[in-house]
Amino acid sequence: MFALEPEGRLLFAASDARGGLALWVSDGTETGTRMVGDIAPGARSSNPWIISRSGDAVFVGADDGIHGFELWRLSVRLLDDITPPTVKCPADVTAEAVGSLGAPVTYEGASASDDLTPKPTLAYSHAPGSVFPIGKTRVGVVARDGAGNLLLGWMSARRRRASSSRPRGA
Repeated sequence: MFALEPEGRLLFAASDARGGLALWVSDGTETGTRMVGDIAPGARSSNPWIISRSGDAVFVGADDGIHGFELWRLSVRLLDDITPPTVKCPADVTAEAVGSLGAPVTYEGASASDDLTPKPTLAYSHAPGSVFPIGKTRVGVVARDGAGNLLLGWMSARRRRASSSRPRGA
């Protein structure tokens, strides 16, 4: 265990049902206790041990399961970040299909902002330009900040059948 003062946080090694021994941070409350990151994803243990702190950095030794034990640098500022980023999804879009299976739909990308991470990453359940079936498809957008906090936003893409250009009765 390693106390972070004056932040009032504690770093420690623990495991949960999702995986092996990993680095966790806590402010002493249930909601303020979370895994910092899974250095060795899955059931593997990274066996973290804290070496020291220097200014805004904490240095941790851990095994990622590929390269063996290495030194990892963590920002104390990001360890204290428990607020997810904000995400702004584009407006819903409607486009005509060019075939019976649908067609690619393009739309403006979402945007995200965060108090501490300059550019949160964005991931889409259906990327712009993907083939969408006829009908309405919900598109999930996940924004992730540098501390691993997530926020999910939604938009809809509607693909309708192309209208016929032949005159009726012809």
